[in-house]
Amino acid sequence: MSEISSQPKTPEERIIVTVDAEDDFLQMRHLAMDLGSRARAFKLGQGLLLQDKPWALVQLLRSQGAAVDLDAKYEEDPDQMGSIVLKAFKRGFEHVSVASAAQVDALVRAAEVVPEGHGLFVSLPSANSELLTRSMDNVMAANTELPDDRKIMEVMCNVHDIERIKGMGDFAVIATGIRLPGDVPDDHPFVATPAEALAAGADYLAVGRSITQKNDRAAAFEQILENMATYL
Repeated sequence: MSEISSQPKTPEERIIVTVDAEDDFLQMRHLAMDLGSRARAFKLGQGLLLQDKPWALVQLLRSQGAAVDLDAKYEEDPDQMGSIVLKAFKRGFEHVSVASAAQVDALVRAAEVVPEGHGLFVSLPSANSELLTRSMDNVMAANTELPDDRKIMEVMCNVHDIERIKGMGDFAVIATGIRLPGDVPDDHPFVATPAEALAAGADYLAVGRSITQKNDRAAAFEQILENMATYL
């Protein structure tokens, strides 16, 4: 299993572009052409499945050299979790997320089916200390049942929770709530600049509107890199 936690070689490999699946197909095409394989991956949410041709969208992104992740937040019963996660990988996704509230046995089943060269990550709730603790307890309990090469070591959380997650173990953190100076927070309870998130311990940055809603997406990507350079 190839983990997202493998050391990135370049700043670009720390960036995961979060794509709003409600955008039209043409806009997705332009986004893929603008950024192609520069970012580590494009991350699609469950809204992808509401598209008329969801798998054509995945194929479009991959045709431009982009890896594609699915933030599905799967929360299935243990007897179903393995099969549904495996189906997602067979559709061409590089990394797939499971819900933080998934049962321990379900997390184990999900981790057991990850193909070689792919990865699994847990998507944590934002700004809810109790749920975060309970979720990480489940992850760590699942890891006690998994061999070293199958343990769940990749976590996506809000920038506010990075240091807390890092204090729980050697987890690779994908930080959400990334904004350039002057960008509006939108629906994130806490936001930080790319440099601030890296300083807090983030390994990867999930960046959405600060890139995708800009008229010049390639230039916005460069601004993210420039801000990161103030820390790196």
